Amino acid sequence: MKTLKINHIYHGNCLDVLKKLPSNSVDCVVTSPPYFMQRGYDTIPQIWGGDKNCNHSWNLEILKGTSGGTASKKVQIKGQANFQITKDTEYKECSKCGAVLCEIGRSKHIETYVNSLCDIFDECKRVLTPYGTLWVNIGDKNNDSGGAGSQNSKYRREKHTQFGKKVIGESQILPTKVQGIPSGSRMMIPERFAFEMLNRGWALKNDNIWRKLGGMPQSSPMKFTDNYEHVYFFVKPNKPLYYVNRKTNVIQREKPLGIKGKEGLDWFLNDNENKQSYWRSYPYFFKQQFEPLKNPKAKGMKFGGNKSKGYGNDTYSGNEYNAEEMIGANKRAVWHLPTANSKEKHFAEFSQELIRTPIDAGCPEEVCLKCGLPVQPYFVKGETNEEWKKQCGSDSKGEYHGKGKHQKGVQNPSEVKKRMLENSLCSKYEIKARCECGGEFVRKGIVLDPFNGRATTSVEALQQNKEFVGIELNPKYIKMAWKRIKPFYDPKGLW
Repeated sequence: MKTLKINHIYHGNCLDVLKKLPSNSVDCVVTSPPYFMQRGYDTIPQIWGGDKNCNHSWNLEILKGTSGGTASKKVQIKGQANFQITKDTEYKECSKCGAVLCEIGRSKHIETYVNSLCDIFDECKRVLTPYGTLWVNIGDKNNDSGGAGSQNSKYRREKHTQFGKKVIGESQILPTKVQGIPSGSRMMIPERFAFEMLNRGWALKNDNIWRKLGGMPQSSPMKFTDNYEHVYFFVKPNKPLYYVNRKTNVIQREKPLGIKGKEGLDWFLNDNENKQSYWRSYPYFFKQQFEPLKNPKAKGMKFGGNKSKGYGNDTYSGNEYNAEEMIGANKRAVWHLPTANSKEKHFAEFSQELIRTPIDAGCPEEVCLKCGLPVQPYFVKGETNEEWKKQCGSDSKGEYHGKGKHQKGVQNPSEVKKRMLENSLCSKYEIKARCECGGEFVRKGIVLDPFNGRATTSVEALQQNKEFVGIELNPKYIKMAWKRIKPFYDPKGLW
């Protein structure tokens, strides 16, 4: 019987390890796989693709290493050898079935790389609970980029220097020359990966853009500096798994009656005198994230009134509301965040700020052990006062009279403004079990990172009072990971 070790880092090929993990056992996967032809990780080459039953006949090829070009002082590690060279490596391809033997990301073919990643995430789908979420940070690269000759070239042996010294050691950048793509062109690897994930049945909810603050500058005179990466948010197919009543906060698996049920319990009459259900379906777990309304812009927002007549008309009070009393707007899909700053010898480390939102949004804090449902958080909204109603476009009696002029049945514009304001009211956030099991037996949410590295995902999960599972092929990184985890986790349960 397959078992899952919680707060544990598995050593091995992530695809092999995932196949040994039980189905429906983790709540969230957050990871950043090795990028295509980007770095060497000094790990044992693995077999990717092809026929697992094939008696492989390997054709050997030597892939060039590279210097990585001019290095930034930011990435130099005091007291250690310069790492800006990647060694030439062996690359093997089976002449029978097309399998390759290499580090993941160092395949010559984009298709092999993409399919290898998707094979891994297919196993992640099996391991994820039905309401689970998957977050993948991935970047692109230009074709024919990088390179200062091969590892054994005369230039590299005798002339290539950085900071006045001849370069020795490892590197972070690999030369890339892919047939069929124009030299210097972006290879659209994130998009290729996303389309293949869709072909395999995943649902893509967001293509979040990480705009990197303080990213590495580029000196090309013929293009803009690339300062962003993708954070894809995937879920299993969108089929309702459970339902929550917005009035009573009851949660259940069975499809509720909705507008066919009882008035005041299952439905209510909205402002257009139409029946509206209190029930909302959830096909996956998601905790809404908010961006605060910032001064002075937020304080200058005005609701109601007719701009052409001036904001001092009868339907607008002219008073400003206090932005500190607002929750804020739903979080946007462009995230302005810094890159990671590591003092250890790991050059592709996650930014902890980058994964804070995915873990908070995509992994429940608690899960009921009896029924298996996540503890769905919710807001207890405050009440609007008369002054707020006026600022929202009401008259002196707190009523809304705006009408749609262009077509029949259009929403009342004042009512829309009212909902916008009321939905932003500050309120307390409640986390509690709403299933009928009583909430006595729960477990913490579990976050998995199949490319664990230095355990940034594990540390963030612990800081959010959740549990982690990591998979890592390089034993050196596992040692670094436990050193980093230790301040946040005691195997005996002592924090």
